[in-house]
Amino acid sequence: KMVRIKLVLDLAYLGTRYAGWQPQSPPAPPVVAAADGHTAREEAGAECGDAITGHEPGPCRLWNRGRCRRGAGCRAAHICSLCWRIGSGRLPHAVCDGVCQGNSEQEPSVQETIESALRRVFAESAELQALMQAPPSGLVSSGRTDRGVHARQLLAHCNCHVRGCPDESLLQAAARMLPTQLAAQLPPDVRCRDAVWADISFRARGEGKKTYTYYIIEPGGSRGADLGRLLEGAWMLDAGEGTRTLDLAAMREAASALVGRHDFLLLSSVPAPADGASGNTTRHVFGVEVMSPVVHEAFELLGCCFAGGGSVDGKVCGCCNAETSAEEPGEAASASGTASHGEVRLTAVRVVGHGFLRHMVRRIVGLLVEVGHGRAPPSLAHELLQGCGGGVAPSRPPKAPAQGLWLERVEPGALE
Repeated sequence: KMVRIKLVLDLAYLGTRYAGWQPQSPPAPPVVAAADGHTAREEAGAECGDAITGHEPGPCRLWNRGRCRRGAGCRAAHICSLCWRIGSGRLPHAVCDGVCQGNSEQEPSVQETIESALRRVFAESAELQALMQAPPSGLVSSGRTDRGVHARQLLAHCNCHVRGCPDESLLQAAARMLPTQLAAQLPPDVRCRDAVWADISFRARGEGKKTYTYYIIEPGGSRGADLGRLLEGAWMLDAGEGTRTLDLAAMREAASALVGRHDFLLLSSVPAPADGASGNTTRHVFGVEVMSPVVHEAFELLGCCFAGGGSVDGKVCGCCNAETSAEEPGEAASASGTASHGEVRLTAVRVVGHGFLRHMVRRIVGLLVEVGHGRAPPSLAHELLQGCGGGVAPSRPPKAPAQGLWLERVEPGALE
């Protein structure tokens, strides 16, 4: 007897050297003409039994997960789907074997990195092999970050086929050990903070809230301040453009117009639908906060903190060790008053919503910075939400750079 349950991972990572959360799409295969004159493309990974006339079949997804039962009768190819996707050839090993490291010259995705670590953990753990019939399936995440975007929390689940009805204590022990086991297989910039079992009805993607925080650094009078690795996690503004100090009141006025349910097409990188076509670009934003100046903020994944107008080693940061240190950027900002003239200032823009369009948060931040520098009026936020309105649509605001954006928190609902 086999029971299917879900394993939920609480993940954090730096996106600096990754192509994003998910693998990049492979190049479109060539179009071929079938015998009946129709055209078809080879699929990027066929399910068991799938094939397209006139093509070598793509890799079998079930076989790559260790679950194909058709053997030689399978019409899909028993080749490594990862090697096939990145162009390394049609190699006769499965992804679940744990031997495939991918192409070191290819920019990896966070998802591939974690899935590869999971496969190696399963291959080396006698306890997990006794508990589960096959390696965990591919990860389904609560969101997909772009290249260079970081995450302090991202939830991802995978299906696990457990043998029989195992004792609850064995399941919990396996979940407790998993973060430590993954730490030995993962690079330092990817971490598994926790692992729990969930009912099969759990969905990482859904109607839960997501919180993004974007960090902006104003260099002040001295651009030579020691910011160290903070520049990997924040956008350093150019002191030579516009006014040196952002107009926080104007930014907050523009931010207030974005709260609610609106069409965010012009605050995203989603192409405008063709005439007569329908597209859902309406999203519900619960809040947009502009918090400044932030006195202290911990960047654990970078190994440092912002404090005293510069970068501080996280191991010796006095604010982190103090009992009264704030846990949220907003709390730190509220206790700070105003930054002195010439000091480096850290501003945090926090956006909370159900779901986000591509580059939506980065364009919101780009809009707020334009408003803060006086290059756009606060009323532009309302105009962008109204779209064309029967006239000429305003231009989309610029995207803020990816490195300042952090997926802060995911609230998908209770885990069972």
